[in-house]
Amino acid sequence: MIERIVLIFLTFTLLTGCSGGKAGVKLLGQGAVIPTRPEAIAHFVIAVPPAPPGALKAKFVSYATQSISIGLTGNTESTRTIDVSSGQSTYTLAVRAYAGSNTFTVNLYDRVDGTGNLLSTAQVTTVLALNQPNNVGITTNGVPASIQLSTDHPNPRKGFPATIQLSVAAKDAGGDTIVGPFTQSINLTNSDTTGSMLLASANTTGPATINLNYNGGNIGTVTIGAVAAGVAPGSVSNALLTPLIINNGVVSTLAGRSGLLSGLGALRGITFNGLAADGKGNLYVASGNNHTGIAKVTGNGTVTMVAGGFFAPRVIDGTGTAASFGSVNGIALDTKGNIFLTDTNSIRKVDSNGVVTTIAGNLSANVTGYADGTGTNAKFNHLEGIALDKSDNIYVADQGNARIRKVDANGTVTTYLNQYTTGTSGEYLNPDGLAFDFTGNLFVADSYNNLIWKIDTNKLVSVVAGQYIPQIPKPIGGFADGTGTSAQFNSPLCLVVDGSGNLLVGDPGNHSIRKIDGSGVVTTLAGQYSGSIDGIGNAAEFNGPEGLVVDSVGNIFVADGSQIRQVTPAGVVTTIAGESGGFNDGVGSAAAFVNPTGVAVDGRGNVFIGDNNHIRKVDAAGVVTTLAGRNGAGLGDGRGSNASFYFPEGLAVDGFDNLYIADASDNAIRLMNAKNVVQTIAGNGVYGCADGTGTAAQFNGPAGIALDNSRNLYVADANNNTIRKIDPNYVVTTLAGVAGNAGALDGTGTNALFSGPMGIAIDGAGDLFVADTMNNTIRKVTPKGIVTTLAGCTAGYADGTGMNAQFNGPQGIAVDSSGNIYVADYYNQTIRKLTLQSGQWVVTTVAGNQSTGPFSAFADGPGSGAVFYNPWGVAVDYAGSVFITDYGNGLVRKIQ
Repeated sequence: MIERIVLIFLTFTLLTGCSGGKAGVKLLGQGAVIPTRPEAIAHFVIAVPPAPPGALKAKFVSYATQSISIGLTGNTESTRTIDVSSGQSTYTLAVRAYAGSNTFTVNLYDRVDGTGNLLSTAQVTTVLALNQPNNVGITTNGVPASIQLSTDHPNPRKGFPATIQLSVAAKDAGGDTIVGPFTQSINLTNSDTTGSMLLASANTTGPATINLNYNGGNIGTVTIGAVAAGVAPGSVSNALLTPLIINNGVVSTLAGRSGLLSGLGALRGITFNGLAADGKGNLYVASGNNHTGIAKVTGNGTVTMVAGGFFAPRVIDGTGTAASFGSVNGIALDTKGNIFLTDTNSIRKVDSNGVVTTIAGNLSANVTGYADGTGTNAKFNHLEGIALDKSDNIYVADQGNARIRKVDANGTVTTYLNQYTTGTSGEYLNPDGLAFDFTGNLFVADSYNNLIWKIDTNKLVSVVAGQYIPQIPKPIGGFADGTGTSAQFNSPLCLVVDGSGNLLVGDPGNHSIRKIDGSGVVTTLAGQYSGSIDGIGNAAEFNGPEGLVVDSVGNIFVADGSQIRQVTPAGVVTTIAGESGGFNDGVGSAAAFVNPTGVAVDGRGNVFIGDNNHIRKVDAAGVVTTLAGRNGAGLGDGRGSNASFYFPEGLAVDGFDNLYIADASDNAIRLMNAKNVVQTIAGNGVYGCADGTGTAAQFNGPAGIALDNSRNLYVADANNNTIRKIDPNYVVTTLAGVAGNAGALDGTGTNALFSGPMGIAIDGAGDLFVADTMNNTIRKVTPKGIVTTLAGCTAGYADGTGMNAQFNGPQGIAVDSSGNIYVADYYNQTIRKLTLQSGQWVVTTVAGNQSTGPFSAFADGPGSGAVFYNPWGVAVDYAGSVFITDYGNGLVRKIQ
C-alpha cells in the first residue's frame, strides 16, 4: 500500500511556563507492526508562552509542568523527548500516526525526562485527514483566579483581628522565590479554617509549600492550591488539560513598515493621488489612504503637512490638521497660491494660511447627483481631475456624470461639456485628469477608454491619441508607441503640458510616463514595469503614476505610489522624497510591501503573501523573501522570477508546501511547488465562465481559494458571482451561483445567487464559508452546494447575531480549528469574528476601530486600539494566531 502523509499539530500552551532547569516533552511512538491503512507523519508543535507578570523569568513552582508525554492510547513503544527549556516560543517534534480516528494519551510530569510526579492526564481523540494541517489545540489550565490558604498553626485565630495582612511567597525545591512575594489583606473570622486571596500574577499548579507571615512573625506553613478561573476559592484543583486556543486580540506588525507625513523626506507608507507646484520650487502633494491631506515638499526634500493628514470618521472644514478630507483625487494651484482640490463630491480650497473651505458640492460621499448651482446647491458624482484656466476658473472631471464642470470665482457651477460620444465606434468621454495648454485647449485623460481627448476653445472634441478597443466589461488597454490612434495606453490617469507644448501623460497601467508631441506622436519617456527602481528610460520603474507637474526647464515630477519621483527631459528618473511601499526583502520593518492582498499560513508558521504581482514569504522569525513573480503583469509559468502574475489575490497552502494561487487579473489558478516552480492548472488568461478541464476552463476575477481534505480546490470567482470547484484532476465545475447574475439568494447550486464573492475558507467538515463582498454578508456552502446566509445584511457596521450584524465590504475570510470564522471587514477597517452559539452565528469585533476619533492609519495594540487601513486577507495558524494583510498600510499584521 502506498504510504501517505498526514500532518497533525498538537499545540501545548504551557501556561505554567518552564523550569529554570531542563524541561522536555516525551512523545510515545507507534507500534512496530506495519499498518494496513495509510500511515502519516504527525508534527507536534509545542507552544511555550513567556513567564507571566510578577514571576521571575523561567522559574515556577517545582510542581509546574516540565515535560509532556504523548502517545497513541494503549501503545507502549519507546519514547522520544524534546527539550523545551531553551527559551524558544515553539518546538516541533515529528512522530508517526494513522490517518483516520486516533486517541492520544497526554501526561504532564514535573521532571524533564517524563518521570516524577504525574500532574495530570487526559485523552484527546481526533480524526486525522490526509493532506491537511489537522489542528488540535491543547493547553494546561494553570492560571489560578485565586489561591486557597490553610495553616497548620494549632490555634491560628486566637487573638487575631478580623482582618490581617498576609505576605505570601512561593519557593521551589532549591529555595528560590518564584512567585511573589505578594502582600494583601485577608478577612478571617473565628469560624474560618481557610482563607482566600487573589494572586493575579501567580502561575502555579500546586500543591506547594509557601511561607505565611503576620506582621513579621511566622505563624506556620501554608499549603497553596491552584484554583481554576471561575471556580470558587475553596475548590482546589490541579492543572487540567483543556482543548483551548487562546486569542487575546492583541495586534502587532509582523513585517512591513508604515508612517506619517513628517520630517525630511519621510513619506513612508503614504499613497499620493495628485501633485501640484507653486513655481517657487515647492511641490504640493495630495496624499491618499487614511493620511488623506495636503503635504508640502520643499526643494531640499523637507515635508510638512499643510492641511489634514489623519483619518477622521467625517469630513470637515477647518485650519491645518484640524481639517479632514475624504478622497482627494485632483489638486491644482491658482496664481495667488491657493490650493484647490477635488474631494469625492466636493471642491475644496486651502488658502495660504492652511484654512480649508468647501466652495462647491457636498462633503458627504453619500450625497451624489447632477445639478448646476452655487456652493452646496451644486451636485457632483465622483470628481477626479482638476485644472485652472488663465483666469483661475476651475474645471473638474465629474466622472460619475461623464461631464466637465466649471466653477467661477463666486463658486457658481456650470456644465462646460455635456455627456459626449463620438457616435461612430461608440466611445464616450469618461474624464479623469485635466490640463490646459497655453492657447486654452483642454486635454482630458480617459482611463476607462484608454484615450487622450482634446476640447478646443470652441468645445470641439477629438481624440488626440490612444486606441479604443471595446470589450465587456471594459475596453482593453495596451502598450504601443505611435502616432494618434495607433498608439495604445493602459488606464492613462493624469497629464500636464510642458513649456514646449508637449503633452506628458501618467500611464499607470503601463507603469510609465508617456509623451505626445504637437504632431500627436506618442513616445515612452520612462518606465514600463512595476517597481521603484531609479534609472534611465525603460530601465526605471514606476508603481502607478497618479499625478504630474513640470517645471520651467522640463523636469517632470511624479506622484508615484508612496514616492515623489523626478524625470528629466532625457528620461533620467530619481526619487526625491518618500519611501517605496515595497519592494524590499528583509527582517520585520526592514522589509516593505506594495499592496499585500492574499495570505495563507502553513504548519511551520510561514506566512505567504500575494503582493504586487509577486509571491512573498514571511517566516516565523519575520524574515521576508520573494519566492516568485517579476516586475510587470502577465500570465507566465516558470521558476521564481521567471514566472509572472497579475494581481495574485487568493492563496491556499497544503501539507506538501504547494501553494495554490487565485491569479485574479490573469483569470487563472496557479500552482507553485516547494521549489518555487509555477504552473497554470486552470484558466487561460481570457475571462469567461466556462467549465472544463485545466486551461479549457475560464474564470473572471478569481479572488479567493480554499483546499479541502481530498485536495479539491474551491474558488470565489468574483466577477462571475459564482463558487467554482477544481478536483484533483483539475476539472472545473460550478458549485453554486449563476455566472453573470448578481443577487442575494439562498438555495442549492444555480438556485443560489452571490454578488462579487471575494473570500472563501473551508472547515474540517468540508463546509465552505464565503465573504459575499457586494452583498455585505457571510454565506455558507455545503459540499452539495446548499447555500445559506449566516450573518450580515445591508452595508454598515454593527456587531450582533445573524442578520442583525452588519459588514461593509467583507473581503478575506478564514476558519480556525474550533470553527470560529474571521473576516477582514475592508471598509470598516476591522477584523470581525463569527462564533456559533446555541445554533446562531454571533458577530463580534476582534480588532480595529471603525467609528471614533481622528486616527492615524496605523497603530498596533489590543482590540479597538489597533488601526488598519483596508484589511484584505486573513489566515489562521495552528495556534489560533490570526494573520492579516493590511492593504492600505502595506503591512502584514498578526493578532494573538
